[in-house]
Amino acid sequence: MADYKKEQHKDANISVSVRDFSRNLAYYVEIVQKQNVVLTKNGIPIALITKPNNKKQKIPLTELEFFTKFKEPESWKGKSSAQVADELREKAWKGKQ
Repeated sequence: MADYKKEQHKDANISVSVRDFSRNLAYYVEIVQKQNVVLTKNGIPIALITKPNNKKQKIPLTELEFFTKFKEPESWKGKSSAQVADELREKAWKGKQ
């Protein structure tokens, strides 16, 4: 039987060999919801597995790489992403007429 049934500490990381982790994946997926798991290979830590941060982050359109390529990002300051997108759409339509 694997070492994974040892008593766990809630606040501490668990150290697990890659082999043990792969054999008991379902168990460790549940454990990761409560605490971090450190994967080891030959006793050396090689990876840290943590619970994902599921908080959605809102990124303004003006901070995306696509928009930083334009020459006039200063004109966008103080405007919402929707306002900037409307202006860009309007410029694109006017250019095609």
